[in-house]
Amino acid sequence: MKSIVILLGIIAVATPLVAEARSPHLKEHSHCNKAKAWEGQDIKDIMPKVKATKHPYRVVPEHGSMTDDLVTDRLTIIIDDEGTILDISCR
Repeated sequence: MKSIVILLGIIAVATPLVAEARSPHLKEHSHCNKAKAWEGQDIKDIMPKVKATKHPYRVVPEHGSMTDDLVTDRLTIIIDDEGTILDISCR
């Protein structure tokens, strides 16, 4: 019984930390905010600028799947079937 109480205490302490790390309200990095201006443009035209940021990035099709790891400074670029940038964020 004592080990169950200890385990529940550990879970109670750890849960807010996980929730905070995944919070959608975390502040975006400045390079993410600047990259928002690229929305609506063709990915082929923007890739030199993306690479020049020297930050990690990924380009994902509109309905594509992504890993759920948290890399807070990675640009995630969502494109449609024609290569138009629909959304850019650091998530």
